Amino acid sequence: MQILAPFPQFLEKYLRCFHRTFEQQGPIPAASRFQCSYLFDLFKFDFLLHGGNPEWIKYPYRSEKLFSLDYVNSTLAYQPWRLKSEDLEILLKKKGWSKAELVQAITIICQVHSMCGIAFGCGVTPEIELPSGSIIGDRREPSIESKPVQSNSHLDFVENTSLLIDKLKNNNNNTNNIQLPENRVNFEKCDVIDMVEVGAAQNNENSDFKGFSNVEMKHQDFDVHSSEYSIFRLLDYSWDDHGMILLSKYLPDLGDLFSIEFYEIKNMTDKSVYEKKEGEEEIDTGPFRQAIWYYVLRISGMCHDDYDYQCVNRYLPRDIKSYIKKCVFYPNNVKREDFDNLGINLRSEEKVHVNLLAVEARKQACLLYSLFALMHS
Repeated sequence: MQILAPFPQFLEKYLRCFHRTFEQQGPIPAASRFQCSYLFDLFKFDFLLHGGNPEWIKYPYRSEKLFSLDYVNSTLAYQPWRLKSEDLEILLKKKGWSKAELVQAITIICQVHSMCGIAFGCGVTPEIELPSGSIIGDRREPSIESKPVQSNSHLDFVENTSLLIDKLKNNNNNTNNIQLPENRVNFEKCDVIDMVEVGAAQNNENSDFKGFSNVEMKHQDFDVHSSEYSIFRLLDYSWDDHGMILLSKYLPDLGDLFSIEFYEIKNMTDKSVYEKKEGEEEIDTGPFRQAIWYYVLRISGMCHDDYDYQCVNRYLPRDIKSYIKKCVFYPNNVKREDFDNLGINLRSEEKVHVNLLAVEARKQACLLYSLFALMHS
């Protein structure tokens, strides 16, 4: 939790959701999907600390009921827009899950996937006492403190930062003037980072994760022209009007807790970019934060017709979009240079905020897909 220490108000709300979500069993399979040794070992350690049976987390032993979540877990990890009500009906009718249990399990999965994005995206490494703590040197450098950027890119970073500040200071975006046909084109074009640029997720054969998944699945970009699925319209089914209410129906108060958490991360700001100088004019970074949030929803196949999608390309350089996309769909492929080189100069805590915005938006998107499918199952 040290990574969240610079944001005490958000940390408080995050921990309330975490403790409410994890009152019951089951986070280990979700952590294994992205091969996140840090979380896997952390949950395993906590499980054993509280008297859990060690045989339950050894291969080939597994709970068939928990293992039946494999497809849902994999789909939410890589292509959440493909989750269908039929997938949940199988669990409800053939695998012994009640709706309340399934909501609890899916909430845990969504929470852990977002935590994997934080762990990999911010360079969180295992404690030395944990088994994977002995191999962190083979994977990555442990600190999130930024190295000085390469000299040949420093001037570009300075220029891009100045341009971003100017755009934020001169922001006069008027959502009332959005033209729907044009905005749909902008929606399609704002995802300009493809799989080749981001890089395929690493497939590390780690014995810790053996046996937790039989599903062969990887990320494929959302295709706005696909005949197999359609764009998820947030004006028809939103978190505030639908998802939050349905979640709280099965897990009382958790919908409200998540709403408070989402609100905090979206509105948290010190009204500056990079260097905050005493007496300097405050900067409304809202458009920048919104661009991150809606970009994640966009690459997750969700569209809000009241948002001007040309703002995504206006405020987000390609490097930061690449980093965000990795944190969301390829977290175990994030490298140190991705965190260091976002295309603009940001303080370390600002970079962590970028990461938190991305993984929280991802969590909301996956919860919405799951709750929408559950509603129709």
